Amino acid sequence: MSTSKTSVTFFCKAQYAFGERLCIFGNTPELGDGDIKKAIYLDWIEGSYNNRLTVSFAQLPAGKWYKYAIVDSYGNVRYESIPDRIIPKFFDAVALRDTFNLPAVTDSVILSIRVPYGTYWGQNIYVIGDCEELGDWQINNAFPLSYIDHQYWGGSVRFPISNEARQVKYRYFIQNDNAKTIWEPGDEHTVIIPESHNPSIIEIVDPYRWTDSIIETISRSPFTKAFNPREASSKGILIQSNENPDTVRIQFSILCPVPRQGQVMKIAGSIKELGYWNPPNALELQDHDFPTWTQVVDVPTSSLPFEYKYILCDQFGNVIWESRSNRFLFPTDVKGLDSSYPINLICHDWIPSIGTNPFRGLCIHVDLPNIWTKKTCGCGQFGDVCRVIDFASQCGASMIQLTSVYDEKRAFALDLAYVDLNNIPDITDDVITLISNHSADITDQDVNLEETRSFKIDALRQIYKHQQFHSDFTFYAEQNKDWLPHYAKYLGETDVKFVQWTQYIADKQLREVTAYALERRIAMRGEIQPSVQLDSCDIRAFPHAFTGFEEVVDDEKQGSLSFSWTKECQQWWKRRLEIHERYFQSLRVKDADKIVQVGEVPPQMAINAMHLSTDKSLSEQELKDMKLWDIKRYVTPYLRSKLLPPIFGDDTNYIEKKYFNVRGRGFRDKLLSFKMQSLDEVEEKYRSKMQALLSDVVMTESLGRFFFVNTLGNSWKDLPQPQRRIIQRITNEKLMSLKGQDAIEESARARTRMISRQTELEVVGEDGEFYTEFTPERSQIKTRGGRFTDTRNLSFMFVSTMGSSIMRWWRDNREEAQKFWREELYRQDECPLELPTWALENIINMQLQCGAQWVVIPLDDIAAIGGHINKKGGREPFPVENLVEDRNLSAKMSSFVNQSGRRI
Repeated sequence: MSTSKTSVTFFCKAQYAFGERLCIFGNTPELGDGDIKKAIYLDWIEGSYNNRLTVSFAQLPAGKWYKYAIVDSYGNVRYESIPDRIIPKFFDAVALRDTFNLPAVTDSVILSIRVPYGTYWGQNIYVIGDCEELGDWQINNAFPLSYIDHQYWGGSVRFPISNEARQVKYRYFIQNDNAKTIWEPGDEHTVIIPESHNPSIIEIVDPYRWTDSIIETISRSPFTKAFNPREASSKGILIQSNENPDTVRIQFSILCPVPRQGQVMKIAGSIKELGYWNPPNALELQDHDFPTWTQVVDVPTSSLPFEYKYILCDQFGNVIWESRSNRFLFPTDVKGLDSSYPINLICHDWIPSIGTNPFRGLCIHVDLPNIWTKKTCGCGQFGDVCRVIDFASQCGASMIQLTSVYDEKRAFALDLAYVDLNNIPDITDDVITLISNHSADITDQDVNLEETRSFKIDALRQIYKHQQFHSDFTFYAEQNKDWLPHYAKYLGETDVKFVQWTQYIADKQLREVTAYALERRIAMRGEIQPSVQLDSCDIRAFPHAFTGFEEVVDDEKQGSLSFSWTKECQQWWKRRLEIHERYFQSLRVKDADKIVQVGEVPPQMAINAMHLSTDKSLSEQELKDMKLWDIKRYVTPYLRSKLLPPIFGDDTNYIEKKYFNVRGRGFRDKLLSFKMQSLDEVEEKYRSKMQALLSDVVMTESLGRFFFVNTLGNSWKDLPQPQRRIIQRITNEKLMSLKGQDAIEESARARTRMISRQTELEVVGEDGEFYTEFTPERSQIKTRGGRFTDTRNLSFMFVSTMGSSIMRWWRDNREEAQKFWREELYRQDECPLELPTWALENIINMQLQCGAQWVVIPLDDIAAIGGHINKKGGREPFPVENLVEDRNLSAKMSSFVNQSGRRI
């Protein structure tokens, strides 16, 4: 029969003797109205599903039953002994794959989920998502997973057949027996369920993600746009449902921002499709969605399970292998599934252990108003930054940090004081003369930003009269229509177009600086103040976003407002970050502690807030650094004979003999090891108690990361006291006596998470050490208590900054300078009034050698190494061109950077 718009193709896997044939009948006219005498015979075909028949139906037959039967040459009939099969609901046409005398596995799309996680007694894992099948993000409707084996949890969710692909977002969470919920860190998982006209099986093998500070760092804009930009060398993959029997269509994906241009990710493994471990024949992944790498490959079902690893390859034949043990991919565990049924398997791997050594870089801090070049007018301006970028490149620096470039009265607007008037096209001769006169002899003057801003606005008005407006200006005005008219009104400008044009000029010039930096693999970091002034334009434009704590200064109506954190406030933050991302790859939030409203929590509680979460995973090296060396002991169930009587009572001797191997016979406290393969072999009445006993560990391990359990048992109690104290401190930090601690941390975490996740910006927080979503900044000259920071032991996830110019700090803080001279530089002679060059180099090298991800050094101090000494405050006495031309200075700084390992 020919295929029509409403047709069903029946495939059946059946074995029968010569002279026998397979037929089908059911309760529709097309299938004989349930009469075996009117049954239709299937055609024999090659392949596992060796019988096929396509039947056209006058009406959609969804819900109708059918059966197979084998008829021999004498008319004898052998029926299936299983319940009637049901035709599923479908759209235009459907193909059904059956096995004779085996019930159909599915009449829909089965999404089978597997996720590894080492739980302990009382924990359960759930999956929740944005669709009805996964609970619509309602925690009470989340889908529970069941323990499988090999630390895997799993479950199967049914989705209806659809002729359109569907995107599903979801995430995992763990619930303890006390109903406490622990969410998987990071963003939601995403899966695309491909268009499927037929019942199908999709298996997802997921990681339970952990927080990895290094991967998080190198996935942000400084790396993806400046240090390691990558143009995709491949197009996206169109995933189609697998319809080939005896095969598994595997879609691999892994997050890896490490590869540079010229390098590719591959998968080498123990099967032909993965090259039999031979790198040239390994499966090459595609980078269309960098830093995520993907590829699809069809593998014979018989090839599973197999082993594999990710490798990094270049065009010269160099290969870097994952340092971890081999990965495994196991067959599907869908019950009752025929071995020939085509499977779709989505393997989401999480972070390869390959080439992820912490990057450490040098950032040069630039006080924009005070730098100048031979073309500067009034104060430092956007074009001058390009010369600083040239100098930074020569020194081996990787980032430029600018002081705020925004208008104090409008968070979205750029400060016109920094506009380069000479870089505006079509300016008249009289304006050129005006600019030249204003620019003369600026080295003898301190910077007056108000005067410079006023002069430039007047000059811009004259230039504006002769401008011709092109499509790019129109596009800019349209792109920023949500705030520019408000800003013009606030300024009292009747000509809105003039305000639009001046901001367009500033925007264009700063974008050109950014492009110049990125071409030289230099990232840009900009500063913002989280709060806004009471008389700012933002208050008028977004009145409901700022209703928090008011800070009054000197009994005058000054200060700033914090945030109401309403939806309007979040929109304001989102827009602010979007604008910042036009010009910068990194963001420094000044006074980050203001993101938690000052009037919201007691000051002492905020000061004592600690940020380490017991849900955060640790590496083996991190545990060893904490003096926790006996890792095997921590992850192995603690089994001793003395523990059995309180649990099993009179059955103790029976339990010990039947289920345990015993070591140390003759001792009162014997060592035990569980001798069964699984808990299923334990008698049902003892199973729950046995599971509790086998769950008594200090920590669990998942994919090379270690998680402390929240409830410590006998395994912890019998540890040596020093180890016990360290572990207790870590696991109890969230139970501190400060009752409001959790609320403070969660409030701060939610807000900083919203800020840091809106864009791909790297976000650094001044005074933000307690807010886990920001990279904290630490001043290295001294801490607030007057003690010098232990620079050598500063951990990676910090930004080390001088806090101020070293030279200026030395002049202005004589008592502390003398202390530093004795305690840090180990000098016993008299401390000089001016910091010697050798001592300055020593201090800079100390900072460069520290473990922090970024070291921020003021341009003043680097210049001072070469004898370019700044006067006490104010404008630099030398143009930036002098630094660019000083090859001895840049060579010396470059050698410092190389020796410290801070070069890309």
